[in-house]
Amino acid sequence: MNPTSHFVETTEYAYGYDENTAPCNEGNSFHRKKLMTMTDVCLLNLAASDLLFVVPLPFQAHYAAEQWVFGNAMCKIMAGIYYTGFYSSIFFITLMSIDRYIAIVHAVYAMKIRTTSCGIIISLILWLVAGLASVPNIVFNQQLEIEQSMQCVPTYPPGSNTWKVASQFAANILGLLIPLSILICCYAQILKNLQKCK
Repeated sequence: MNPTSHFVETTEYAYGYDENTAPCNEGNSFHRKKLMTMTDVCLLNLAASDLLFVVPLPFQAHYAAEQWVFGNAMCKIMAGIYYTGFYSSIFFITLMSIDRYIAIVHAVYAMKIRTTSCGIIISLILWLVAGLASVPNIVFNQQLEIEQSMQCVPTYPPGSNTWKVASQFAANILGLLIPLSILICCYAQILKNLQKCK
């Protein structure tokens, strides 16, 4: 049996695909109504970014079982899709935390800033940043023959670790440290505010 077709039929992939395409399905609340709030915009974008994260899984499953057989262009495209989904998922979770913080701690100010148009503009900026953060992975990922096996791996210019270090540094800063710091600050302020209300 082909590992890719087997993977596509498995519960995990089907569940991930179904859950992340749910906002587009007939009968879903997003489908029935217009985007009314910042939260709606965040949730729709989070579902889209999670879907991007799921799309490369069949390719990765086949690659893990055998070798990369999809060519150099698909190697770059799948890396771009995966990392755009990776960064955008983190960014939209962080944006939702900021949205909750503004709604709870700055309730009066929230009425002005938590609009649909503001959410769409911020979402477009976050997608742009996620796309730009993924560019090094698109540029450096290549299909190479290593030990008689075709692999899709990041290949940096020889004699310099600058790009490798910069890519890993960006992933750690943009994908972990900045979002985690924002989440901690937002939820600490929310807890502090809720304790005052008791």
